[in-house]
Amino acid sequence: MSLRRRLGRRTTGRPRAPQADLRQRIIAGVAALLGGPTDITSDGRDRLHRSRGRELNEGSDVDVSDEPPWPLSRVWSGGRCPDPVRLVALAGDVIVVATDAALHVTAVGSAAGPRPVAGLDWSPRDLAVSPSGRFALVTSPRRHQADVIDLRTGERVVSASSIGQPSPLVRAAFATLAGSDVLVVSRRLHVLEVLALPSGESLGKATYTWTMAFIFTSLHPMLDGDTMLAIGYGYAESKDSLMTISLREVIDDPLAAAAEFTKRTRASDYAYQLTAGPCGRSAMVAYRNPEDDEEPGPDDEPDEPDGDLDNLQGLYVRRFSDLRLLEHIADDHPVESGAPLFATDTAVVLSRPGQVEIVPRAAAERSTPTTLEAPIHAFDPEAARIVVVKPDATIQVLQITVARCRS
Repeated sequence: MSLRRRLGRRTTGRPRAPQADLRQRIIAGVAALLGGPTDITSDGRDRLHRSRGRELNEGSDVDVSDEPPWPLSRVWSGGRCPDPVRLVALAGDVIVVATDAALHVTAVGSAAGPRPVAGLDWSPRDLAVSPSGRFALVTSPRRHQADVIDLRTGERVVSASSIGQPSPLVRAAFATLAGSDVLVVSRRLHVLEVLALPSGESLGKATYTWTMAFIFTSLHPMLDGDTMLAIGYGYAESKDSLMTISLREVIDDPLAAAAEFTKRTRASDYAYQLTAGPCGRSAMVAYRNPEDDEEPGPDDEPDEPDGDLDNLQGLYVRRFSDLRLLEHIADDHPVESGAPLFATDTAVVLSRPGQVEIVPRAAAERSTPTTLEAPIHAFDPEAARIVVVKPDATIQVLQITVARCRS
């Protein structure tokens, strides 16, 4: 059976709709849940339109007087959240909010607040929304379980628990493959698996023990429909490694996929702190901190060529096709390994504890970063958007003004 056909299998027996149509149905379902009409715009996305929407944004319970800083513009403000909010996630126009006990969903433009769609058995550690907006991913407090919830029905369709001894932490992320949502998960030590949604069928898996065993600590989907960046470490190593994974290769040739950790034929890195994210569909942005470990030592050969990342600390942009290093931005602020980030033409958007930092790129003709105080926030790199839960429990969606990343 072809990959596309396997991804398209549904428990109801009906063919899977194209992703744009699926996004429309998800937004329409949210609109129905919230009790309002929808309007299908020319670009194929559902956007909620209510006559009370502008009145709500102008009302006393939503503060829209303050203009967001460079390079942000406001997309929407509204939707008072249940209290207390732990996490938020965004994909397109779908917004999911997690409390200790439940998932709540709303949509950009909705005049109503988030409504509960599913109860939770534990307070979630992580939250994500699939690219289509149909599924939510939550992980348990100690990351020993990851559940996928269908936002249309509230049903838990996949539950991935850690397997084996010692019990590994479950690392999971959504991705798009052949136009459909998939779950990429490491629930067994050194093993990466691709699961179809909503069936949970295993499409393929690779075991990363070729020459050296690799332990996954975070997964970062790119926007090209195939590439996943993995951050982790080799057995007994003190530094982090970044590895570029082809999901199709995991499915079609798992041995070749597993060999990538040591062969490093694609984009890779090795430093004490690492994180990465997408820069458009053909490039990546990453942060690295090698500390002082890459300074030349007395035993190094003087004619040994340096790599293009040697002694480089901060942010950089690399193109996938030819591995060309396109830009380096010096940044000595500490960044947690695995922290979310993405880049546009003009800026790198980076998640820090309680803050969003927006660092100008060379094309911005600006040198001063922007810091947005945002204790609860999330990114949608595809749309170059940021969602923030404000102190008054309302939601604000912000847009990076130049969204495309040329590479």
